[in-house]
Amino acid sequence: MSRTALVATNPKVQQLRRLVRRRSSRSDAGAFVVEGPVAIGEALRSGAEVDDIFLPVDGPAALLDPLRDEAERLGIRVTAVAAGVLGGVADTVTPQPGMAVVRMAESTVDELGADAGLLVVLAGVSDPGNAGTLVRTAEAAGAVGIVALTGSVDLYSPKVVRAAAGSLLRVAVLTGATPADLDALRAGGVALVGTSADGDVVDDVDLEGPLALVLGSEAHGIGDDVRGRIDRWASIPMAGRVESLNVAVAGSVLAFEVSRRARRAAAIASGAPSAMP
Repeated sequence: MSRTALVATNPKVQQLRRLVRRRSSRSDAGAFVVEGPVAIGEALRSGAEVDDIFLPVDGPAALLDPLRDEAERLGIRVTAVAAGVLGGVADTVTPQPGMAVVRMAESTVDELGADAGLLVVLAGVSDPGNAGTLVRTAEAAGAVGIVALTGSVDLYSPKVVRAAAGSLLRVAVLTGATPADLDALRAGGVALVGTSADGDVVDDVDLEGPLALVLGSEAHGIGDDVRGRIDRWASIPMAGRVESLNVAVAGSVLAFEVSRRARRAAAIASGAPSAMP
């Protein structure tokens, strides 16, 4: 760990602030920021490429000393920052002690299509909380990756990273994708399943084989440039007077339905005496 604590005007701190606050800076650097001891620990354990760790000199030793030890073991640089400096860098009212700069590990269309599993596609999802929740859902439902089309929120923004709760470090990610990338997935045998109130009830929709669950914007749904590429449309039956669900909720329901059917198919194939319904 560096012996001299950095102050707010230090160039390294200024760059850290830019990575937190500017999408263009993250894109140019190919890196993003995770915040807090838990998130930094996740980054170290996940095998992500961590460039730098910044820890406050007045931070809680019980939380930060294990991070210092693990970073030293891995040969990752730890830099001390003066008290209160990270508070001026963070985009939250009550920032957590510690930040780490992590390299983006982007996947390609070919890599994602070759995994023959579930993909979650964000086609204009703009809310960071929804996007982060869907990243977390993708991991929990066993998806092979998540794809964000151009026009969606930046998956590496601090709010998305926080909402994803570590999943962004473990799920294959492709950002800045285009409708042409969806064409490439389809050409490789991946079916695109869109969500629509006018679609077939999900119970009757084929969810087997490699497929990508396409989720549109909160305000307008799936745009025209993507609609014509959808192979199957699915709707979620709802009771009462509810007309629609939050995109993160709808995406979670459908992703876990895909997961449920895959587990059932695997149980039947293995000759299990009773497969789940």
